[in-house]
Amino acid sequence: MDKEALYKLARSYILRCEDEYDVKGAELFRQLAEEGYAPAQLYLGVLYEKGCGVPQDYAQAKVWYTRAKKNGHGNAHLFLNHLKHRLKD
Repeated sequence: MDKEALYKLARSYILRCEDEYDVKGAELFRQLAEEGYAPAQLYLGVLYEKGCGVPQDYAQAKVWYTRAKKNGHGNAHLFLNHLKHRLKD
């Protein structure tokens, strides 16, 4: 299965909003993120920030947002800024 198809499958799991599917989706996002797929890196950051399918961990969210930015995701800087403001509050 190609990266885009895996990404869509992972999103479908997360959108079900059920714990077992959240974990499956997070696992797929991690696989893609570790392969350098920027959309999955960004989404994995969101999962860490929210604690969806993975334990909530702002440091890990920052790691994945930063990787997404380095790999050219156009919106990653917005997520990094949002996280910075969230941590200040």
